[in-house]
Amino acid sequence: MRLEDDAILLREFTEEDVPAIVAACQDPEIARWTRVPSPYTEADAREFLKDPPDRAFAVVDRSSGELLGAIGARPEEDGRVEIGY
Repeated sequence: MRLEDDAILLREFTEEDVPAIVAACQDPEIARWTRVPSPYTEADAREFLKDPPDRAFAVVDRSSGELLGAIGARPEEDGRVEIGY
């Protein structure tokens, strides 16, 4: 699934995203506010790619293809939805 406009593309993650995922996840604020392991390794990124959340998208600069971030939503058992970006 892909969603896009003139500037941004939302798409599934790919193997080519591994270096950018690893680099982004070195930010200590990500480990502080999320469940992302720290230090985050290439093996962690590859494991994520094996079974990404159902509603997770890579946020990509449409013109350059640069991975800018991620956004996703995960339904919880109690009917709430956890949103991450």
